[in-house]
Amino acid sequence: MSEGPRADTSPETQPGAGPLLRDRFQFLRRIGFGGMGAVYYARDVVLDRPLAIKELRREYTSDEVLRKRFIREAQAVAKLIHPHIVTLHDFIDEGSALFIIMEYLEGGTLLDAMNASEERRLDVAFALKAARDAALGLDAAHEAGLVHRDIKPGNLLFDAKRNIKIADFGVVRAKSDEDMTQLTSGGGHPGTLVYMAPEQIDGCEVEGRSDVYSLAAVLYEALAGARYFERPGVRRSERALMDAICEAPPVPLRERVPWVPVEVEALLERALAKDIEARPSARELADELGRLLAAPRQRPSIVIPGGGGAAPGEATLPRRAPPPSTPARGGSEVGRALLDAASTPAPGTPAARGPRRTPTPRRGPARRPRGASAWSRASAPTPSRPRPSPARGPSASSWPAAARRRGSARPSAPGPSAARATGPRWCASRPARSSWAATGRRTRRRRARWRSTPTTSTGSR
Repeated sequence: MSEGPRADTSPETQPGAGPLLRDRFQFLRRIGFGGMGAVYYARDVVLDRPLAIKELRREYTSDEVLRKRFIREAQAVAKLIHPHIVTLHDFIDEGSALFIIMEYLEGGTLLDAMNASEERRLDVAFALKAARDAALGLDAAHEAGLVHRDIKPGNLLFDAKRNIKIADFGVVRAKSDEDMTQLTSGGGHPGTLVYMAPEQIDGCEVEGRSDVYSLAAVLYEALAGARYFERPGVRRSERALMDAICEAPPVPLRERVPWVPVEVEALLERALAKDIEARPSARELADELGRLLAAPRQRPSIVIPGGGGAAPGEATLPRRAPPPSTPARGGSEVGRALLDAASTPAPGTPAARGPRRTPTPRRGPARRPRGASAWSRASAPTPSRPRPSPARGPSASSWPAAARRRGSARPSAPGPSAARATGPRWCASRPARSSWAATGRRTRRRRARWRSTPTTSTGSR
């Protein structure tokens, strides 16, 4: 495509269909922008399929080092045919512009998924699967003699089936090509600092296990929501970050996310080792992640304090022990025999009391309020009570009061109840009466006597 038409109609400014490249690839909109160039969403009008077109920025097309790096990226991706590496369709050199035509992945990046999740933490199984896909893609690149050197969440893309594909081989290094060491301008560090391996920061020789370190750093961040070297008080300057990456040990993963399996934490400790020889290869990392994904998911171990320790590294959560009076009944004969023996009291041991009974409410009239006088009790209506049977003789109220004052015997009814009439007035055979009810009766009798006694003119009796 010539420079004139593209200068008048830039793809990023077109609201709909944009210009055509080689009368086949139509620019639609810009979907990304980086240090070296931009990425556009386009369409192949001949095959009618979506594409992604990466363009080297025009101010860099005159730089021979950057032009060579861009061409080497296209050549490196063209050599890799793998389900977890972005597929390259074509490379176009227009003299003043360079284009890489590759497949379009509509699933977004791993960085987008982390930013959309709560506290930037992904599900454990989802993050492990993404890391496994990336490790398989890296293994294919390492087998081809290529080192990516810029593994980060923004370079790991999802396809429609949520599989990870590695993109952006812009700073790739071929082991067999010594000219690749000169493709870094200004003597800087190729890649992204926070995901670099220590040997990459130090300017030493890099190999495939340097990419493994970067992928482990990405997986750690996807699980914990923070980078492995971040601690309180760590400065954000470039020199401080370099010292933290090269010198400080990683923060244990389960200190931040205790629910992550201990096997994942141990694997990341190996992959984030400062010594490159102690790290696993990309194939070993992929196999280990696949084994962890295939294993059944288990809940953390829960042990009772004092009842035996858990295995090293297992989570120990306190749990209240059952009360000794209600032990759990075992399923075996021996367990049931021990339970019956424990529940039988020893000789001489007092029997255990049963549950305390709730006292039944008292029958009869309610107790008078505190401070009430005898007069107020007498004036209050007396609750009805069952009266004695007529066979027991006449009641006390039917006998003249004068006879009772003289101590005369109360007449009794014939029959077996005659002996009962000569006894005490309130015998055991009669229902019990409350003391305040008897006091009320005596008060009423005194009132009756007072009313029946003649009085003088002064009001005295």
